[in-house]
Amino acid sequence: MSFTPESRTTGDASGEHTPGPVPGPETAAGPSPAAAEPTNRWVYNPLTMGPVYDAFVIGWSHEHFWGISNKVIHELYDTHLGRVHADVGVGTGHFLRGALRRRREDLAGRRLHLLDNSPSSLNATSRRVLRNTRGTGLEVDARRCDALAAWPLPDASVDSVGTTMMLHCLPDEDGRGFPAKAAVLTEAARVLRPGGSFFGCTVLGERDPAPISRSGERMRRVYNTRENIFHNTGDTAAQFESLLGEAFGDSAQTRVRTVGATLVWEVVR
Repeated sequence: MSFTPESRTTGDASGEHTPGPVPGPETAAGPSPAAAEPTNRWVYNPLTMGPVYDAFVIGWSHEHFWGISNKVIHELYDTHLGRVHADVGVGTGHFLRGALRRRREDLAGRRLHLLDNSPSSLNATSRRVLRNTRGTGLEVDARRCDALAAWPLPDASVDSVGTTMMLHCLPDEDGRGFPAKAAVLTEAARVLRPGGSFFGCTVLGERDPAPISRSGERMRRVYNTRENIFHNTGDTAAQFESLLGEAFGDSAQTRVRTVGATLVWEVVR
């Protein structure tokens, strides 16, 4: 599939910003080949990544399909958002923007890294964040990046990493579950500073015994039959907890819980 770069907005929220093409993923060593464009452009496109996405995916699906209140996700950001934060799989930035608004008077000197493989998501979130935090001094950097590849961040460089409602979308061609997505946990552990937080949530798969509504079960099955929406049939809480321990070690403080059909985690190094 051919890809024409969409506009990218980076800079700070003082009112100055620099538009330019959304780049391919980079590593600390330099550029790497461009990531594949998301195949479901009827989901990830400039028309849907905004009020439509917020209304259906966040406003309806979270609670009615996956059994999680948006209050839980807002609380994750309010509790763990650090001064240098990386958001991986940004969606429309709904929860991130809410947390930034609630601490608007304390954004000067903070830095925000937005990492996503979808140009539409990056453009929507970066524009919204810059518009809502203009004049605060928040620095924003948006990078196109495959979450399963090396993130374009140095070791021990951020205070928090958030990845909410994203892991269930990552590829798992062999149906192994979370082991196919373990790179996200190891990269989070790599870029976090001592004392930093890794938090997020994801919809569990049908192999996990977590309760799910009848409508949620049907929707999860439909999403898993469409390319690049859900790939979570084998995702279980037991797998995730084991991988979390491998990535962060025994010294980290961890809290992992199931809310409806959703796994929620909080880790402090």
